[in-house]
Amino acid sequence: MNMSPMMILGAYLLFAIGMTMSFANTMTYALTAVGRESEADANAWFNTLQQFGGSIGTAIASSFLASGSGHGAAAVMQSGTQHVFIFMGVLILINFISYHYTFKPTK
Repeated sequence: MNMSPMMILGAYLLFAIGMTMSFANTMTYALTAVGRESEADANAWFNTLQQFGGSIGTAIASSFLASGSGHGAAAVMQSGTQHVFIFMGVLILINFISYHYTFKPTK
């Protein structure tokens, strides 16, 4: 599968917008659920976990990029980039499923 630079940019923008929207809503919902006395602690936990998740994600993406296959640096990078996008797609799917069950309206 060959993706043009504009397709990669579009996929990344869609991911970034979705991640930002979902994280902000999750944080707002969680902060209202913990109560006023624990808001500062919950906010610190969210920010810490966001930074930790970003560093783990960067390490995983770097590993995928380095483990690409092919002859030459460009082919290895292209293969690794495709693996990163597949992995991110799986994570996005897991995220959608978990959000569906986590925020299901109560009857």
